[in-house]
Amino acid sequence: MDKYAKLLTEPFNYAVVQLPQRNFPGVVVQGDSLAEMVRLLEGAESSDDIEYVAETLREVFEDYKRVCAAHGIDPPIR
Repeated sequence: MDKYAKLLTEPFNYAVVQLPQRNFPGVVVQGDSLAEMVRLLEGAESSDDIEYVAETLREVFEDYKRVCAAHGIDPPIR
């Protein structure tokens, strides 16, 4: 059994990673980026904070879909 993850993107604030024996890749988010999103959502005093996190996640998901397509993987949601 292969016990190594395959990095499908260059590492940045997040990376798309294929884990062994999984159909779909995952997204690894850097701890500081994750902590900032959680902080914004927990302390959201305006819809701007929520929209910022939502837009960030939309961008990550769009990149995820492009990476999946480049590797011949159908994403779980289109």
